[in-house]
Amino acid sequence: MSGPVQVAIVGDEDGLLASTARRLRPPGAVVLVGSPDLEGIALLADRPLVRGAPAAYVCRGMVCDLPVTSAADLAAALSN
Repeated sequence: MSGPVQVAIVGDEDGLLASTARRLRPPGAVVLVGSPDLEGIALLADRPLVRGAPAAYVCRGMVCDLPVTSAADLAAALSN
């Protein structure tokens, strides 16, 4: 019903955001972790850090939520 879910995580290659996304992703979700504003990979392009902190961008279809910087906020976004 909510459509396909993609999670782009920047600046947190092996950190808490990445592990939270991998653990709580809905079935069929894509989780991609990489450098901020990484060109050549559409899901990571134009995805900056937020106030210097790692960030997660949760997208459904072609629409992305505002980025989150805490594992709790990411968990909430993935549960919707």
